[in-house]
Amino acid sequence: WSWFWTTLVREEGGPVFDLLAVLSAIKPQLVRTEARSAHLDPDGNLLASKQSSPGKPRVQFCTAMHPTAKEFVLRRLQRCPAES
Repeated sequence: WSWFWTTLVREEGGPVFDLLAVLSAIKPQLVRTEARSAHLDPDGNLLASKQSSPGKPRVQFCTAMHPTAKEFVLRRLQRCPAES
């Protein structure tokens, strides 16, 4: 993954997808969420509505992150795997 972004895209690094979900699981105190109703609009975009909708699944939607969340993630990504 790193090779692709540094060699082909020519960036210093690349996006870490689903990082917010991982952060919510391992350090939930760094993320504030609220329950919302999820559904797809006609174009296939996922929407999370504050209004409850019968038959629509409820999801946890991130509304804020603690100011130290970025530092926590960067420290963990820079650690050697043997240190985890």
